[in-house]
Amino acid sequence: MSVRLSRYLLLFVLFLSGGCKNVSRTNWSVSLNREGKDPYDLYLGYHSLQYYHPESEIRILSGSLESFQSASDSAREMMLLIGRVVNFSKQERERLYQFVSEGNDLVICSSGIDPQLLNDFHLRQEGIPESDPLSVLNPAAPNEKALSIESLPDERFGIYGRNIRGYFVRTTESPDSTESEVTEEGYVHERDTTHPDIICIALGEGHVVLTSTPLLFTNFFLLQPHNRRYLDAFWKHIGPDIARIYWGNFRNRNPEMSDWDVLLRHPAVRTAILLGIFLMIVYLLVERKRKQRIIAEIPPVENTYASFIETVGLLYYNHKDHHNLCVKLEQHFLEWVRMRFLLPTEVLDEHFIDALSAKAAVPRSQAADVVSMIHRIRLGDEPLTDAFLFEFYRTINLFYRANGTDGYNG
Repeated sequence: MSVRLSRYLLLFVLFLSGGCKNVSRTNWSVSLNREGKDPYDLYLGYHSLQYYHPESEIRILSGSLESFQSASDSAREMMLLIGRVVNFSKQERERLYQFVSEGNDLVICSSGIDPQLLNDFHLRQEGIPESDPLSVLNPAAPNEKALSIESLPDERFGIYGRNIRGYFVRTTESPDSTESEVTEEGYVHERDTTHPDIICIALGEGHVVLTSTPLLFTNFFLLQPHNRRYLDAFWKHIGPDIARIYWGNFRNRNPEMSDWDVLLRHPAVRTAILLGIFLMIVYLLVERKRKQRIIAEIPPVENTYASFIETVGLLYYNHKDHHNLCVKLEQHFLEWVRMRFLLPTEVLDEHFIDALSAKAAVPRSQAADVVSMIHRIRLGDEPLTDAFLFEFYRTINLFYRANGTDGYNG
């Protein structure tokens, strides 16, 4: 019985451990994905637009706002931008002001709105951003009933979670401010103080609406009791009859990265791009080396025969054996004549002198001199001096130079 009981207990433990592995943990980071269903994603906020504005066409923004073009008709439009940090370039701000002045609305929900845009309207933002994690110094409880809205002054809204208590402060530090009318439509309540967290700014024929937190449109905020009434009042203030809504959601929007924002905010695509860049760098570093070893320079083949002849000649010369040395020079010269000009050398007569002069392209007197010296060497009736040896060597070298050779290489 004990063995069977042990087996059952083991199977039960394995079953529990296998079931625990399938439980996924909730992602509580502020990711603000449009189709995400984690607490701080925007699935409910995005799809609620179809409920509050059923007649409106919804378009997703991508790329830079400098090239943004609204529809050519005169229908009212709205641009909704949600993000932790939302910055603009100078050209983008000018394009947004033009869009609003034409009778459209611009809604920005962010705890990090572009400082220059705020400066244009005599405003600045303060408060702890929602990106800071909860802690003893940043508790969740004060956010539970921190918000109110102008049309529902006696009600409080909020979440038991990340900070939503950012607010706006009026300033006078704007040298080139845009002339506009600024009104407060929502408030943050903290202890005994109240600060505006929704600002409506009239600009031309349209309005700019600024809210200090992007968490108003998150799944977690809209699933809390009574918070739907807050969103009802917010859209009631914006008003109906909006033909098109341009939606843009970001984590951190920087103008220099706006063209890549659509790609880089997706983890899979961002990882693929970074991996491709890394592999390209590795390939360049590896392929930069030569695959083939450097071929060593081969020195030209030395004419050992010429070195041998020079060595033997020096040997005969040092022993004063001029006759034997002259015989070797004669034999080498006549061998060269036979191989070079195909002339027989058995008989060295006048016909040979004429043929040698013609084929070697030298004067006849030079050919006659070398033949005369060869006859003297063959006779051997008188000793050969150093002067004769040097003259004979000089004479046969004239033949070699006249025919472009040294006598040893053809």
